[in-house]
Amino acid sequence: MSADASSAAAARAPDAAVLGCPVPGVCQRGPFRLERLRVSVLEGTKAYSAEVTAGAEAYWEAQLQLKPKLFDGPVWCLASWEPCPHEADPALQLSLQRSSYKYILYTHNSPEGLQLQPSARSGAVGIMALTETSDGLIVFGQRSSKLGAMPNYWHCVPAGQLDEPDAQKVIQKELKEELDLGWDVVEESQLLGIVSCGEEQGDKYEFACLLRLRVTAAELYERYTSAEDQAEHQALLFVEAPGAASAEARSRRVLGEPDVPVETLEAYVSSYLVTEVARRALLLLSDMRTGQ
Repeated sequence: MSADASSAAAARAPDAAVLGCPVPGVCQRGPFRLERLRVSVLEGTKAYSAEVTAGAEAYWEAQLQLKPKLFDGPVWCLASWEPCPHEADPALQLSLQRSSYKYILYTHNSPEGLQLQPSARSGAVGIMALTETSDGLIVFGQRSSKLGAMPNYWHCVPAGQLDEPDAQKVIQKELKEELDLGWDVVEESQLLGIVSCGEEQGDKYEFACLLRLRVTAAELYERYTSAEDQAEHQALLFVEAPGAASAEARSRRVLGEPDVPVETLEAYVSSYLVTEVARRALLLLSDMRTGQ
């Protein structure tokens, strides 16, 4: 294969069937700069039916017996969204309302909650980022086997619940806690889209972001060893990012850099236990960069 043909193959989008990510999983397509997310906070806390409230309380008490360290912290639920595409710099208008974690646990994770109509669920929002290094690699973490949610799955790093209504502040906090990286190393930050997590997480909403960094994979890997929440992941893996620019960046990697575990995108989505929402985010990024 010639050098040109090799570069073209590296930049080609993986097939949607390989990724296993149906397009309907994307609720709102971006990109929008994180600074262009406009948030309206609805008054009060989200109201649930008496049946859901009773079910959530009972399920929470049962889960506390199994996991005494569970904490019912604040979360934010997505009430509505409306793109503003006709501005010079497109914006996204969001309406959020406060709720608490026990309603996520019940309406999106319990057998009873999964029988509810989508409108009766919490509508809570998670946030995650495809974090791309300056040498064209996206970092993923294998979630600890000790975690209560999605243990051993490979997922985006950083990731977490939207526990305050400012998405950029939340992802900034998670980036520091999970990778020990400050916002100063972020060259570009975007919301790729609002994505459904699929059945494995009760169709919870997720803000799927892209963070492009000024540091290499080797530099990120070294910083990770001092991260506050390092124990959340039992391994890191660097996956080749889609797109011609990322393939070119990888070709310029410095020889002799500290070794990091690297995998092709096709092998990653075919052979690893990857969360459905991470697959969907990868498909969305690949589609945006290649037009396929």
